[in-house]
Amino acid sequence: MKSRLLCLHVINKKMRLDSQEIQTVRAAVETIVGDRSEIRVFGSRLDDSKRGGDLDLLIESEDPVDALTRADLKWSLEEKLALPVDIIFLEKGKNRSAFQELAFSRRGILC
Repeated sequence: MKSRLLCLHVINKKMRLDSQEIQTVRAAVETIVGDRSEIRVFGSRLDDSKRGGDLDLLIESEDPVDALTRADLKWSLEEKLALPVDIIFLEKGKNRSAFQELAFSRRGILC
C-alpha cells in the first residue's frame, strides 16, 4: 500500500513553498504524526503577492495527537525550515471549530 504522504495535490497553484520544503513537511509529519495524516497549508503562504511570514499548517489525523507530539512536530519543522510554523490539529470525523473550518476552507493540500 502506498503512503498517503507520497501524493502531492495542490489546490492553490500559488503556494509559496518549494519542493524541498514540501518534502521536509511531509517527511516530518509522516515520522512524527503518522502516514495517514492529511497536510493542508493555509494563510499567507498561499498568496504569491506576500513575502516572508510563517508557515500555517492544518494536520488532519485519524487519531488524536497528544501535546508532546504536537510540540515535537512544531520544533522539528521550525528547526528544519528555519521559519516559524503554526499548526492546527484536527481529528478526522470530529466537528471543527470556527477557526479550524476557516483554515480548512482556505488551503492548499500537500497530501
